[in-house]
Amino acid sequence: MGFQHPADPTPRRLTVLGASGSLPSTTPTNLEQGGLTVSDNRRHSQRALFCNEVEVVGYGPRRSSDLSAGGMFIETIAAFPRDTVLQLKFKLGENESAPIVVRARVLYVANGIGVGVEFMDLAPDDRVRIEAMLPA
Repeated sequence: MGFQHPADPTPRRLTVLGASGSLPSTTPTNLEQGGLTVSDNRRHSQRALFCNEVEVVGYGPRRSSDLSAGGMFIETIAAFPRDTVLQLKFKLGENESAPIVVRARVLYVANGIGVGVEFMDLAPDDRVRIEAMLPA
């Protein structure tokens, strides 16, 4: 599966192996030249590519690269320390009227790349909305 970030013309390869819950380590086994291979089996939720704007309340807009009912990866050069609690606001699509507003805890920091967060208080209706857009 190919992935190209709008701000980065370099094509990347993103391969997701397994379900989700936490984000991958940056060990050489999990990082490959030209892309990221996720092979962490500790994940509990199915993930999908989700290139969308996410408002990190108090810090401004950022970009996400994947999403699950359990959390997301947020691209940011400014690292938030592990265990930082962030307030997030995002829409699942352009035509969505109600954004998802959720507190999330930083589980994983990839310096200069972004952070993986776990949703802390996702409303049941929002969980259903996210799960409906994930691959079967």
